[in-house]
Amino acid sequence: MNFEFLIFHPKGTGYFIAANLYSNLHSIIQIFKNSFQISNFKLKILLLLSISFYLLAISLPSAHAANPKNTITVLPQLTQIDLAKDQPETTIYYTNNSSITIELGLSVEDVRELEDRNPVGILDPKEAANYKYSLSSWVYLDHQNVILSPGQTGSVKVTIDKEKLSSGGHYGTVLAEIHQTDESKKTVKVKGVLASLLFVRASTGNEIEEAKVPFLGPKTSGIKFPESFTFRFQNTGNVDATPYGILAIQDGNGHTVTTGIVNEDSLITLPEAIRTYTIPFKQTQKFILPGKYTAVLSLHYGKQDKKITVKTTFTTQGSIDVVLWGFGIAILLLVGMVLFKFNGLQYIIGKTYNRIIRTPRN
Repeated sequence: MNFEFLIFHPKGTGYFIAANLYSNLHSIIQIFKNSFQISNFKLKILLLLSISFYLLAISLPSAHAANPKNTITVLPQLTQIDLAKDQPETTIYYTNNSSITIELGLSVEDVRELEDRNPVGILDPKEAANYKYSLSSWVYLDHQNVILSPGQTGSVKVTIDKEKLSSGGHYGTVLAEIHQTDESKKTVKVKGVLASLLFVRASTGNEIEEAKVPFLGPKTSGIKFPESFTFRFQNTGNVDATPYGILAIQDGNGHTVTTGIVNEDSLITLPEAIRTYTIPFKQTQKFILPGKYTAVLSLHYGKQDKKITVKTTFTTQGSIDVVLWGFGIAILLLVGMVLFKFNGLQYIIGKTYNRIIRTPRN
């Protein structure tokens, strides 16, 4: 049996609709072909209405399917625990939506951020031994295996030994290796791994929230007005940070022509890591003059709501296509020169000659 290991998100329903429509495409085409071979007008209308209801019927169940078949899901995908206010424990849930019994082998590994990549990377034991933000050594699971029958949901309780954690953040993941079992309980090959991230902030009083923005610039080609900006967020503290804020583009008079919202997906930057964030513009004026503009990035992050403001300037052609306008001006100049050469020059010579002829001689 083939499994799909899904992590659900709000935009995921579009995939199921597209897949279902594609699988029924051949039958839909045949129905349309048949409809136009019918001579009776009323029958054509009735058939086309039937097709409309058919498309609606095959789309809606897929769009609202909460548990697609042949999937194994894990919730939550990310747990953040602040030991200054939260209990040092959490529960992870696994649901078997397939038609066979499966077994999950559970373990805890350390993770760290790979620059400009998501998700984070899992460390091998040698790397984890020297990683000061490791978590696995202080995490305990109440059991190491979970057996799930078809349609069943199981759980594992995760406990953190907060007294042994050093200051700062600590980062790990609970891995669940998926084994397929038959009725005789024979184990066959591993089919996949599910991961549930675990981010823990210690409460020693020595947690440091500090960050800077070493780069801010437009994401564009040439001098066109940018559709988005990027900035690099460098976390120099010892706890994770999630930046939020606004990017405003101002003209020479200080008027805002467009804005963008920072980090709508709430992406996290781990300690001593750098992440690149993209800020798309939400609404731009219909006409933007060419010239120099200023980008003002206003960020805030952390429990202490620390703030960063960064500015940069850029030159743009605005709403005017400089290349096209330059090409047009060049054509006009060329035409003018041609007209002047063949008409204007003749006119000037004729005018001068007439003046000479009409000038009285002494």
